Amino acid sequence: LNSAITNDTQFEQALQNGLVTISGQKLGVTYQSGSGDYAEWLLKADPMADFKPGQIVGFRNGAISLETADADHLFVISTLPIVLGNMPEDTWRYEKAAFLGQVPVHVRGTVRSGDYILASGRSDGFGVAVAPGELEGSHFSRLVGVAWESGYGAFNTVNVAVGLNTALTQTA
Repeated sequence: LNSAITNDTQFEQALQNGLVTISGQKLGVTYQSGSGDYAEWLLKADPMADFKPGQIVGFRNGAISLETADADHLFVISTLPIVLGNMPEDTWRYEKAAFLGQVPVHVRGTVRSGDYILASGRSDGFGVAVAPGELEGSHFSRLVGVAWESGYGAFNTVNVAVGLNTALTQTA
């Protein structure tokens, strides 16, 4: 340990600032999991709604529902988050919504890795795939993420990067 660190307070401060070293190597904390997203508990517009992991939901007026048209933000119901924030007292009125990371998403029709996933517009929890060259300005309000897997059935569940959208910079 660094000889300049002489007490617990200094150690805590050095650790927070990434300054703790052993044999010249910086120390840190790594969390590992088979889970792939950061999620938060969000209030359901209808407390009795039964959401399923992989469904796309719209956030409006402080709550989520399957209605995605004119939503303030789009999320995907998390399958298994590694980090889950905003813990409510009465979880039955809330659902885990992925904010960032790799999330399995339900998609109608063929999807190829690299396609943009948009909310279907049917209030059904599904997405639709749009090839990068076919993305239009009118699609941005429905943009959920980018597919990292392909699927060739009528209904697919594919891994999608959410919260990492680069569509605006790539189409500008």
